[in-house]
Amino acid sequence: MSQDIASAVRERLCGLYRGRKLILVGAGPVEGLVPLASQLDELGAESFLLTSIRGARVPGRWPHHALDIQATGVVDEFRLFEAALRDLPEEARRALDAFDPEGEARFVSLISLSPVEEVAGRRPYGGRILSAFDLEDKVQVDPWFRGAGVTTAPAEVAAVGALGEAHERLDRGHGTVIAGDAREGLHGGAERVHWAHSEEALPSVERALAPYCDRARVMPFLEGVPCSIHGVVFRTRVLTLRPVEMIVLRAPGSTGFRYSGFGTFFDPEPRDREAMRDIAWRMGTHLRARLRFLGPFTIDGVLSEEGFRPTELNPRFGAALGLMAASAPELLLGPLALAATEGEELDDLVDDLEKVLLDAIDSHRSGRGSSKISHPIEELTRHPLVEENGAFRAAGEGETPDGHLLLGPASFGGFLRYLPDPDRVPAGEPLAPRVARAFAWADRHLDTRIGPLQAPTRVR
Repeated sequence: MSQDIASAVRERLCGLYRGRKLILVGAGPVEGLVPLASQLDELGAESFLLTSIRGARVPGRWPHHALDIQATGVVDEFRLFEAALRDLPEEARRALDAFDPEGEARFVSLISLSPVEEVAGRRPYGGRILSAFDLEDKVQVDPWFRGAGVTTAPAEVAAVGALGEAHERLDRGHGTVIAGDAREGLHGGAERVHWAHSEEALPSVERALAPYCDRARVMPFLEGVPCSIHGVVFRTRVLTLRPVEMIVLRAPGSTGFRYSGFGTFFDPEPRDREAMRDIAWRMGTHLRARLRFLGPFTIDGVLSEEGFRPTELNPRFGAALGLMAASAPELLLGPLALAATEGEELDDLVDDLEKVLLDAIDSHRSGRGSSKISHPIEELTRHPLVEENGAFRAAGEGETPDGHLLLGPASFGGFLRYLPDPDRVPAGEPLAPRVARAFAWADRHLDTRIGPLQAPTRVR
């Protein structure tokens, strides 16, 4: 069946993409756009890559331009990049016009935090509807879950500066998690999300949120494995994938969380897996009925003692969707999801496609951990690691590593990335503890200055 559905998908998508000119835009290094550009190339499209970091060497044969974005972090980089897309520098306009002198190309933005309605006069392809952006505001999400018939943990929205009563009502003994609104723009990666361990922590949480937020969503702290569940809404179908672990680490003594990557190594219990997939189906169906929403979305939450409890909704591509797409590149999930967002007729493929995708993702596990480095990193270095007695050490000459650490430059200083070898990480358990141990090795040997981090505890 896998070859049959792959052939059917490719034939259908060739008819949609052949001869198209597409401008692929994305915050970060050019390497992030190369997998999609490669697939579009196979389908007969021509791509131009527009990214945020100068100096990157472009692999392959695609024309490319990088804007000189200097950011303080990942979310800030997105915001500055999207602002630049709305008013491109002249040099970037000239590069685009050389690629598309007739101005007929469409632009593609997989992940965006704010609406970009055109890039140098070019319209989007597979762009999400404007009303979907509001759903990423953390204080607006609960009515949407209720409307879809999805059970959540109790939550209240309160003014920043007056969170005490909500905290007292909702604290089950381990504090509350407080997520700020989107007054200053959408945010992600655990930015403006805090754990008030006790009432005494509330003043520091309020001081952290006050410059950016008017209101905040307050819910009980839930111990468990943070997870997301992805879906793609088609015209009459909703494709749902498998749960993905979100690697969210904790710094002792801090109210903040460290969003540090994702992986498919973790296996929830079968009943929890199917419950999460049902939640995705319900929400996808609800979004289509209420907003006429089409395309990919993610639901984030915690697999707690009570089961999966959603905490936020992201009606767009999630970063882990690319990870899962790489498990079955022949199924062209990225181009397919873009076409679904555009409203192309593909629904007859969904049932077979879903089954083959689930089998492929379960058979090809993967993941990564990542961290921002605040001080400048000048060059990219690679460090093979072996895990031994619950800690990492540098791999010896001729020794097979269990994974690698990459340390390199970024617009906001530097990045650290842990890449486990999928053949040496057993499926089933969360990846987060390994990521925390890898970062600890980097602090000791690479002067990364991340600090001690703790992984969540699996409780179900």
